[in-house]
Amino acid sequence: MIGQRGESTMQPLKILQTKRLILNSFEREDAAFVLELFSNAQVLEFYDLVAFTDIEQAVALIQRMQQRYHSASGFRYAIRLKTGEMIGSCGVNRILEEAGDYCVMIGYDLHPDYWGYGYMLEALTAMLNLIGNELLFDRKIRHIDAQVMEQNNKSKGLLHKLKFQQIQSVTEREGTLLQFRLTLF
Repeated sequence: MIGQRGESTMQPLKILQTKRLILNSFEREDAAFVLELFSNAQVLEFYDLVAFTDIEQAVALIQRMQQRYHSASGFRYAIRLKTGEMIGSCGVNRILEEAGDYCVMIGYDLHPDYWGYGYMLEALTAMLNLIGNELLFDRKIRHIDAQVMEQNNKSKGLLHKLKFQQIQSVTEREGTLLQFRLTLF
C-alpha cells in the first residue's frame, strides 16, 4: 500500500527500484539539487513555476512535498541513479474524485543533463505500476492524468509511449494545455 490515511498511521513512502534507478522520498539534503533543477531555464520552459533564486525556496518545496504525502493528498518521488545521485522527480500532484472513481494528476521533471536516456520512462513506468497495483491512501485509482503544454513534444512523446491518450485541450494565456489520460480499469 502506498500510504494509509491519517498522520498517526502513515507508512513511509514506498521505495521503488528499477534497473538503473531508485525512487524514494525527498530529504532536506536534496535542496541544492532542487534549487538547481527549478532554476534551470530548460526545465522551466513548459513548467508553471517561477525560477527559484535561493535555497530556502527549495527547502520549502521539499517540505510541501513531504506534507502532501503526510496529508494523504499526493506524493513526490526523488528520482536517483543507483549511485544515489538525484536527477529529477515524479509523483502525484492531486487526487480527484470523478463520478465515484478516483483519478490522480501526475507531474514529473528531469535535469537536462539526463534527457534522452530513457530515465523518465523507466521512473514513470515503475510509479504507474505502483499506482495501478496498490491502493493509494486507501483508494483504488481508475485514471491517471497528466497535463503538458502543446509545444512540449518530448513530454507528449513520453506519455504516448506510456499509452496515455489525449482527452482535452484548453487554451490559456500561456498557450494550449493538453490533458492526457491513462485508464487503469
